[in-house]
Amino acid sequence: MFSRRSYLTAVGSALATATAGCSGNSKPRGDADPTGTAPGTVTQGGETGTTEIDAPDAQPFDQALQAGDVTVSLSNPVVQDSYFTRLAADAGGVMAVEGTRFVFVTVESTGTTAPSLEDLGMESAETAGSAWTDYEGVTPARPPTGAEPYDPERGTGWVGFTVPAPLQTYHRIALSVGEETARTQLPESVRGQLSAPVPTYEVSEFSAPESASPGDAITVSATVSNTSDAAGTFRGALNGTETTFVDRELQAGDTTEWQTEVTATATDEDANELDLSFQAVGVQEGATVSLDER
Repeated sequence: MFSRRSYLTAVGSALATATAGCSGNSKPRGDADPTGTAPGTVTQGGETGTTEIDAPDAQPFDQALQAGDVTVSLSNPVVQDSYFTRLAADAGGVMAVEGTRFVFVTVESTGTTAPSLEDLGMESAETAGSAWTDYEGVTPARPPTGAEPYDPERGTGWVGFTVPAPLQTYHRIALSVGEETARTQLPESVRGQLSAPVPTYEVSEFSAPESASPGDAITVSATVSNTSDAAGTFRGALNGTETTFVDRELQAGDTTEWQTEVTATATDEDANELDLSFQAVGVQEGATVSLDER
């Protein structure tokens, strides 16, 4: 297992929860063999050189997985470094886990029995964990693959996995039922995303008007920089009377200005202030706009 630090940026504060090993819905799978036993090797790089690690056999991604009386098809693979979360009707945030990426796929059951989340898992040489539809109790605010969260009664929907980042060894998506396990791996184009470094970002010049009249359209802006050598998608959440989710694709070293318009509506009991909070991974910016009749 690997050590990690998970971050949940929420309204009013940034929560930092230290965890070790697999936690939340990413649980150890007793059937997983981290070293692999089947033919096929993957080269892992390190400070002391490279080693070859046996990787379990895997079917092509577009081929159905079958174990016991369960058969499933996987589609729409998505890799994200973070995801938007809805913490309340009018409050959003961003979920990320240091040293980890999120992988989402759509599952469709085509057998006589639909699998449970615990029947599906992600394996690598470093860790193994079960599928989830909320990670540590935090559910994505937007369907990652365009489908609804997986429901065994419905037999279809998206599931998520956590994967070490950058991934330096093999990975396998596994379906395990009883004593039977079938495995697949993501398409090559998606696997390349898993081995890339995780980008980092910096937010500066967060700006909003000092005052406005109730009902005015006001502009809120921020400068976002990719401070790493890797391309990626910056995600942030602006909270006021409602939530605006922000995503920007940035190449390594790029800087962009983000801005949006919000309606000047009071958030306090006296109805004379609009409190704004901009949240991202490792970022918490805020501003108060005074509301007055002109």
